[in-house]
Amino acid sequence: MTERLNKRNIRREAICDEIAKKQYCSVHDLMARFKVSESTIKRDLDLMETQGKVKRVYGGVFLVESQTDLPSFQQRAKVSREAKEVIAKKAAEMICDGDVIFLDAGSTINYMLKYIKAKDIVVFTNSVSIILEMVNNDYDFEVNVVSGKLLKNHSTIMGIQTINEIDGLYFDKVFLSSAYIDFDYGVLVDTYNEKMYKSKLVKCSNTVILCSDSSKIKSWNKMKCIRFDDIDYFITDKYLPLDIFQRIKKQGTEVVRVG
Repeated sequence: MTERLNKRNIRREAICDEIAKKQYCSVHDLMARFKVSESTIKRDLDLMETQGKVKRVYGGVFLVESQTDLPSFQQRAKVSREAKEVIAKKAAEMICDGDVIFLDAGSTINYMLKYIKAKDIVVFTNSVSIILEMVNNDYDFEVNVVSGKLLKNHSTIMGIQTINEIDGLYFDKVFLSSAYIDFDYGVLVDTYNEKMYKSKLVKCSNTVILCSDSSKIKSWNKMKCIRFDDIDYFITDKYLPLDIFQRIKKQGTEVVRVG
């Protein structure tokens, strides 16, 4: 009896490690990995969920979102402001008359509003700061807000409802932000919900434009989300090192350095 309990506890610890490593696992993946039945895996996951370790979703499981070490939106907005302004101006120049665009929640994207010159555009966003900017100032274009859970510290709207709503939309251009960029992969994120949200945006867009200053580019220990070969343009500052510029360009992304 004791031996059986020990094996069960060891398996559950191993399952937790596997989910932590991959961030998301399907039930069938775990069945194959640990060579146990579906009912056994589900019992294990049920217990882990009651302990607050994981969150069950249809067909799988992911880690409960932990507190991120990412600074608040207000703190991030003050960092590298000059570079962000130049990037935002260049990004705004890529918008054409009549475009339907999505503006991601991010301090660099927020600066785009005052530089938009295109006419008759339709804007979708999940950025609380962009919404407030639109309320407090006079902009001559239509704005649509996607629904979901308010993440106050990051001035954004995010959640399963957001992901489902984006799934039925189409954009000429999506302007992405990211706090974490890996020069050999692309965009990284903190949580599974953010991964699903940004992945949906890419699938629903004709052109994907990543806007970020070069300070975000390094080797991060974060969840992989969007590869550079799914990003059409990467607009960054003039301080991006030439070797990294070339490495990203080889992955199929047009890199635009400004400033």
